[in-house]
Amino acid sequence: MVNNWKHKCITFLFAHIIALLIILSDLPCALAMQDEINILVLHQYDVDYTAHQVFNNGLIEQLQKDEYYKFNFTYEYLKMDQFPNNEVYLAATANYFKLKQEYSNRSPDVIISSHGMANFLARYGNTIFGDVPIISIWDGNDKDLINLKESYSQCVTVSALVNFDKNIELILNTQQNIENIYVVIGNSPYEINMLEQIKKAAEPYKEEVNFIYLNNLSYDNMLASLRSPKANSAVLFVRYMVDAEGNAFVPVRVLDSIIKDVNTPVYGTYSQYLGSGIVGGYLYDFYRIAQLSAELAIDVIEGSSPEELTLADEKYQDYVFDWQAMKRWGIDTSVLPDNSRIEYSDENPWEQYAGYIVAGCIVIGIETLLILDLIKNRKKRLQAEADLLVINNLLEKLVDERTVELRETQARLMALNKQLDLASRIDPLTQLYNRRHIEERLKEEYEVFLRTGQVFSIMLMDVDDFKKVNDQYGHDVGDMVLKKLSETILKSVRNYDVVARWGGEEFLVLFPRLTSDHTEDRAYAILKAAEENPFYYKETPIPVTLSIGVATIKSNETIRQVIKRADDALYKGKSTGKNRVIMT
Repeated sequence: MVNNWKHKCITFLFAHIIALLIILSDLPCALAMQDEINILVLHQYDVDYTAHQVFNNGLIEQLQKDEYYKFNFTYEYLKMDQFPNNEVYLAATANYFKLKQEYSNRSPDVIISSHGMANFLARYGNTIFGDVPIISIWDGNDKDLINLKESYSQCVTVSALVNFDKNIELILNTQQNIENIYVVIGNSPYEINMLEQIKKAAEPYKEEVNFIYLNNLSYDNMLASLRSPKANSAVLFVRYMVDAEGNAFVPVRVLDSIIKDVNTPVYGTYSQYLGSGIVGGYLYDFYRIAQLSAELAIDVIEGSSPEELTLADEKYQDYVFDWQAMKRWGIDTSVLPDNSRIEYSDENPWEQYAGYIVAGCIVIGIETLLILDLIKNRKKRLQAEADLLVINNLLEKLVDERTVELRETQARLMALNKQLDLASRIDPLTQLYNRRHIEERLKEEYEVFLRTGQVFSIMLMDVDDFKKVNDQYGHDVGDMVLKKLSETILKSVRNYDVVARWGGEEFLVLFPRLTSDHTEDRAYAILKAAEENPFYYKETPIPVTLSIGVATIKSNETIRQVIKRADDALYKGKSTGKNRVIMT
């Protein structure tokens, strides 16, 4: 009995020790578990709007730095530029959000909205989202701000306005004898609200300069005005979403056309425009706005009241300039404001060759000292001359070695520059060529066409209903689809054809020396390859089809015109059933 009792005690203790070890081994995993937070991001315009992409990147980077939470992101793009002041569309959109809120298994914990959403949230936010906290970027409309605060108590409004005063002052300080400033801005309700802010900022300068506002013109007339500007003029590009005729545009593409066609210095207001040819400006950075919004989101999640949260003025704006554009227009750095940042500058020779310059100075100094020593010691001239000969030989050897090292360094720098240039031409997601590279190749083919008459063809293709893929499976799956589709397209073209990601889910293929008689067969081959190679997500097929617009260069036609014909054909294909080829 005693032995049996001891055996039971030992077994009992052993079992508890094993259980305790298991609990301790799982403890680090339990401590490492993160709370999941669902973030809904609302944007005013389409997914192709560059500012939205920059905002998303800044938001994700800042939130993912937090080690206590795991963030899940959902994005909604309301396309208000395509439906300005359309009450039916706004009501239908609100109903869509309400149904999604009711039936989704991943309701948002925090909502972050970019510019231009205050009026929509004031009218529908409380009905749709209830008491879910919203962080809203304020666009300067006092009425919308008041309505939003009155209707939605859980809203944190972030006051982040473009400082037009400093941009006007900057133009006047950097351009001599300036008489006219052309203000490029669209005619959408949101842009009209911004226009009032610009006019208010321009009021103190009306005696010094004439402000010409182009919002009340069609797109073509706006470009025509800039092609023939008045003397001593500059351009301030704000944004261009909708022209006076109600046509919608992507601002970055509008700016590209202005830079190419207009022989006048262009200043900007947003950081995403830098590098496209603008001189620069007091630039508004959507990336930093997103980071600041992310910090406020963390504060809200951790229990801070909306009334306690503020955003310091102009943490999101800096004086930033393009060195190449400054050189083009003869702008000296001495006229720039203090703490200005200059991008895309040439390499500083001192920074590149400082070591060799110092070594050369040392060599020259040594030779000078040796010569002085020879003068002072005439009695030892012969010995000194012999010593000098030896030293000169050593110095020549040193110079030769340094020369070889310099050439090797220059060769490595050239190789590195080639690698960097190639990297700058590759789309990081699809590994296809990017828009910059394909535009240069188009220009090269166009010059061959003008010189020899050798035609070329292009195809613009767009993934049908790609937004549904992102909405149903998530952006990671959407990225996988784009990568796989890129591989399929590459296998369907010739080795010397050029395939590039034109933007979003849109691709452009350049076919050198391909006439219109053969383009249709090429296009249908790509269409068939896309259909015969479905994509799979967790063994579920995701059918992907393409709409393709095809155009072959014609006599007296520009690159822009042939691209537009292909683009028009593409959208004709989308509007007549999708999954088809339209020749033009």
